Amino acid sequence: MSNKIGFRHYQDEDDKQKQEEQKRQTAIADFLRQNYAPIGATSQKVYKTTAELQYDLQNIIDVSAKELARQLTEARFAIEYICGQPFWVLYERIKE
Repeated sequence: MSNKIGFRHYQDEDDKQKQEEQKRQTAIADFLRQNYAPIGATSQKVYKTTAELQYDLQNIIDVSAKELARQLTEARFAIEYICGQPFWVLYERIKE
């Protein structure tokens, strides 16, 4: 029995949380990069709400709307308002 006695080492828990957060960010970025581009041909243009993108991602990772919006903004995706509702402007990547 070699259990250590003393104070907990909180840095390990912080490091684990940071690693998990990094994995989440990477999973979201990979999904967006593989399926969509911020610019492209008009024929590949699609409009999606944040909720629709959350639904698309739910099998990969559970993501909040705020976190997803931040990722999309950082990736320079545009927003257009249609009938007063915000939609992300995405260009689908052609999969060969």
